[in-house]
Amino acid sequence: MSIDFGYTTNPGYIDLVVGAFKAIKWHYRFDNWENYSFPQTFIQDFSKYYRFPYEEILSTIYLVIGFTLVRYLFEVFFCKRLLAILKIDKKSDREKFPESLWKTIIYTCFWFYTCYLLTFKYDYFKYPANLFDGWLNETQVPFDIKIIYLTEASFYIHSIYATIFMDAWRKDFVVMLVHHFVTVTLLVGSYGLRFHRFGVLVLFFHDVNDLLLEFTKCNVYLKERNGKFYTFHETISLIGFGTFTITWYS
Repeated sequence: MSIDFGYTTNPGYIDLVVGAFKAIKWHYRFDNWENYSFPQTFIQDFSKYYRFPYEEILSTIYLVIGFTLVRYLFEVFFCKRLLAILKIDKKSDREKFPESLWKTIIYTCFWFYTCYLLTFKYDYFKYPANLFDGWLNETQVPFDIKIIYLTEASFYIHSIYATIFMDAWRKDFVVMLVHHFVTVTLLVGSYGLRFHRFGVLVLFFHDVNDLLLEFTKCNVYLKERNGKFYTFHETISLIGFGTFTITWYS
């Protein structure tokens, strides 16, 4: 059974919604699922196609440890001296600033690397239809994509530890933990099932939001220093939150 989903190379939002609805309706028709038993069939299919080699798991563990050690050294040897120079007034801001600065640096590196991949190595951003070209579940993950995948997965696993033991306490503690667990699941799942092409595109869009958010928070913490109010940081923070909102909903 086949159906015309009405896909085009560059669909509009209405085309996307209508085509997705038709595709879901076609895929979940009764005759396609009458022999499907959840969760047994799902587990069998997942076990059949999922691959995450032992050496890559080991590399991920090493990277998690590395992120944690570098974060500790960054705060102890760099941020303490920087805070002494900046003289941030509020104690809560002094506690939160190193975390946001760390994340700003990390997300900047992540985002510029995905920019490099999608600008010079792959054309998935310019031609999204190419995401499907030659795709097979047996497809090997290119080394340059493997780098960003394992690094980001490691960072978010580290972030689970950091949220519990390193970050300043916040009201959204539980929400952040859930966010990190879901992110790790999506990264590890899409990598093992060879949906890495889609994953790189998703990382490109999401990392820039995290970058803007953390950079903006840094400027919020820098507004009041040494008994003075800095309108420059106030302006930057307002522009940052506005830009973050636009990119998030775009």
